[in-house]
Amino acid sequence: MSLVHQHGTPATALTCPQGGMTLVSAASLRRSNEAPRQARTALCGWLGQDDPLLLDAQQVITELISNAITHVEGGEGRDWVVLRVARGNGSIRVEVIDPGAVDGDGPQVVRQPPTPDPKTREGLKALTESGRGLYIVRTLSSAWGTYLSGQRRVVWADLPYPASSRCEEVAR
Repeated sequence: MSLVHQHGTPATALTCPQGGMTLVSAASLRRSNEAPRQARTALCGWLGQDDPLLLDAQQVITELISNAITHVEGGEGRDWVVLRVARGNGSIRVEVIDPGAVDGDGPQVVRQPPTPDPKTREGLKALTESGRGLYIVRTLSSAWGTYLSGQRRVVWADLPYPASSRCEEVAR
């Protein structure tokens, strides 16, 4: 894994959309089964092993990258996903940028699903292995969503630092 040029723009040159946040780092990864592991390794290096949000951020980024690999059509010039991490406002933001949809309607935006009710058959089905990724993202983050950047889709999640570590986070 390395920082590479993404459509002529270095991954680190991508601007951080959230006001008051500072870009920690970014990397372009090849879409493969190795990308989630590479992203977890990158997060550990960027945030540090002692960061109280490391494990949650690794879980969230694994889910988002896995979704991009599974649900975004591949093809020529579409074999990448960008991981971007920013820090500020007592939280970190993780983002996964993918090439978006290839149909004539332009990029598709993922809607935030309702919280599944495990007491119902449909709720249990939504919490199975193959359908719980965005539920995990929603549970671990204080906010998450999507936006479009040109033809690219950006899926983001904000993870708040515990109150006891916010003073440490400001000092970084």
